Amino acid sequence: MKLYLNKLLFLLSAASTSPLFADARYTTFCESMQPYTYNSGDTRDATTTVSIDNAPWIQLDLSGSELAAGATLTIVGDAATQVITSNDLSSNEFSAVFDGSSVSLELSSPGGIRGVTSRVEVSQVKVGLCKDDIISESICGDTDDRTPSTDVRMGRLSSGGGSCTAWLISEDAYVTAGHCGTPTSSSRIHFVFSNGSAPPEDQYAVDVSQYVGSGAFTSSGNDWGVGRVLPNSVTGKLPGVAQSEKCGTPGPGCGWFNLGSVPSTTTEKNIRITGYGSAATDSLSQRTHVGALTFIGPTYLQYVPDTTVSCTLFYIFIRFRYSCTCHSNSHSFSIPSYIMSLQGGNSGSPVVLEETGLAIGVHTNGGCTASGGANLGTRIDKPDFKEAVDFVLEDCTQDSDCDDGVFCNGAETCTAGKCRRDDTEICDDGLACTINICNEAASMCEYQDKSCSAPWQSGLCIEPTGECEFNPCPDSLTRIEVDIITDNYPTETTWTVTDKCGSNEVVLSGGGNSYANSPNSPFSQNICAAEGEYEFTINVSEEFACAHRPLYL
Repeated sequence: MKLYLNKLLFLLSAASTSPLFADARYTTFCESMQPYTYNSGDTRDATTTVSIDNAPWIQLDLSGSELAAGATLTIVGDAATQVITSNDLSSNEFSAVFDGSSVSLELSSPGGIRGVTSRVEVSQVKVGLCKDDIISESICGDTDDRTPSTDVRMGRLSSGGGSCTAWLISEDAYVTAGHCGTPTSSSRIHFVFSNGSAPPEDQYAVDVSQYVGSGAFTSSGNDWGVGRVLPNSVTGKLPGVAQSEKCGTPGPGCGWFNLGSVPSTTTEKNIRITGYGSAATDSLSQRTHVGALTFIGPTYLQYVPDTTVSCTLFYIFIRFRYSCTCHSNSHSFSIPSYIMSLQGGNSGSPVVLEETGLAIGVHTNGGCTASGGANLGTRIDKPDFKEAVDFVLEDCTQDSDCDDGVFCNGAETCTAGKCRRDDTEICDDGLACTINICNEAASMCEYQDKSCSAPWQSGLCIEPTGECEFNPCPDSLTRIEVDIITDNYPTETTWTVTDKCGSNEVVLSGGGNSYANSPNSPFSQNICAAEGEYEFTINVSEEFACAHRPLYL
């Protein structure tokens, strides 16, 4: 959620707790995008070093770079080297991830061609984890019984500010947990067994346009993600091909997982969970453990192999003043410090039936403790999950082979024998002052004018921002504006603004059921307030288990 208070912007995080289940993602709060300025200008050759003090790993945003045909950009880190061409930049504008705090860059152009130049620009740097404090919950029993593993079919996924597990189901298709976040162009799957970054030849960018998933975090199992992976920027190989070469036998069962049916009974059935969970030593390295399958639900499975997760509940408040002592233009803001811990990394791991070696689900939630409980995953045959898996696995010869019969998710096409989704936004008229609606029943787009009819609004919507024009406040008052962008769980959050200098009453509030059916949607409220002190309080529901989501204030 995003809140503007007199145009001051804060970035916070929030979580909730429950004794039942916990989000098994390892969230890396020290991961951030750091501004950086380097521009070689239009030139044939250039060298530089990019360094971020104390960073354990870095990744470069090269979106402003342009390489001429034949030109190369060589990036050298502490233990790895990547060579980037113009074709590489066209498919993904981020470098590989390099361990260490600095890398050297060298632009080289082919000889014999005059007047052809390139440009290297680094606009920001993605910086890695700080040292993490491991708190091992979701361990079934008194001890962590996971052992080191070397399964080539899975990798550690860095996406959405955290670390999860992703596993291959074909040469280029993967599965993970939906709550791990929608991938971006900087997301990478590291096919490595240790807790460091993979070398560039074992790092794979995700095809952002082909990802679909559900991050609904509930105990009934509706948490999954399916997508495709781009060819490696160094070898040009797809991950399933490269990983098959490491185990000797190309194809399913070696380079990627075979999928199986969920058993009808738990009797003498065991589950293996392998992934990149946190641990007291070698945290985020690949580990595995087997435990009993304890329950088969309609959309989820419960089992007791060890995984890791922890969660801490906290509340957020912001106090802000407008001239409480009647000194004009006196504004102050305060944010209490807090610590949030949410660790795991096993989210997205394959749920493998040990008796067959087949994957029957995706691991999503931790719930084990020393005294009992169980961990949880989404069944592979959950209808929408299964449909997404079938889509990326289907071979095709023409576009009609890929048509899913749904109008509002765009057209499906057949490209190089594989079905692909059209990432063009459906029903976008390009206007900020209209609400775009896709009518699935009628297979048509509808457009409604944005309402600007609140008492403090003039009725005019302003293009191209889509903001509503405000009626002016009287000279003796100032405007307090709260602009909210909901996350994937809009009803879990409520907020209030309370007059602390005068009546001690709530003067503005929102959230809860008023945000129902409006994930990732904007809301705006404001008042003309008298001089005084006002306290903004935001509360996060405890109904969902460790459902970490970032809040943008």
